[in-house]
Amino acid sequence: MFEKLKKIMHFFFFKPSMARTMNGPLSINGLLLKGNGLKFVIALVSLFIMLGTTGIGQAAELSSLEKQELLSQGADFFQQATATSSADPVAARELYQKALLRYERLVKDSGIRNGKLFYNIGNIHFQLKDTGRAILNYRRAELYIPNNPNLKKNLAFAQSMRQDRLEEKQQEKILKTLFFFH
Repeated sequence: MFEKLKKIMHFFFFKPSMARTMNGPLSINGLLLKGNGLKFVIALVSLFIMLGTTGIGQAAELSSLEKQELLSQGADFFQQATATSSADPVAARELYQKALLRYERLVKDSGIRNGKLFYNIGNIHFQLKDTGRAILNYRRAELYIPNNPNLKKNLAFAQSMRQDRLEEKQQEKILKTLFFFH
């Protein structure tokens, strides 16, 4: 769609032979806007703003059946990934990613905000070695289930695994010691 829009705008507005002058047409990065062209751009921008604010261009909310199906698929993929993680790490990673897509779609498209859902998303990120996103989702889960002991353990473990700072090389330490005044 955007390629088509780009071609239309190029056809209407781009005229490389015209020079930019103070009294000439309005030119913005090679797009020449005057008369009907300027009206067209204003109408087009207004249309995009209207579509964005009314929600017409946005995805429809998921039905109850779709939500249940996504949750079930996500749980199945997660269990399969856990079962195959030691035998085939590559296949397990793909299954974790599939589960993650299902769970994140539930959050994004259905508006579900649930502690167990965020907890599962955090577990998947942790299994994918994305500690930062794991901690983020554990903290989101903490808002809904603050006294869950498993959540607290996983969050503490993920926080212990993060790398806040990188170790300096020995040579850099010596140089900083020698040239401390700099």
